[in-house]
Amino acid sequence: MNRCAIGLLPCVRSLRASPDPGRAQALDRAVKEQMGADEEARASQARIDQLDDQTQKMLGDYRRARRCRELRRPTRSSSTAQVASQNDELARHRAAARRGRHDLARGCCR
Repeated sequence: MNRCAIGLLPCVRSLRASPDPGRAQALDRAVKEQMGADEEARASQARIDQLDDQTQKMLGDYRRARRCRELRRPTRSSSTAQVASQNDELARHRAAARRGRHDLARGCCR
């Protein structure tokens, strides 16, 4: 039983013992209403706690995604640099191959 209801028990007992049944019924209604409000408050707090848990999970997911994105960013730029370097190397090989064919052509015709 909750604290409010426990605190009201002596009052309820004394009023129920009183000769005025209207006061006892009014008090019973008030106690039931308070107990209902307490139950609604517990349900509301449970919902708040659930939403807080979900929010914390989503925040953790977001932070992990940002961390992964940040970790991949340097990889992407280093990959771009590596591809550019490979393209330069390929161009040098092609130029050397063209010179070699030209040198071969000159050597054949001598």
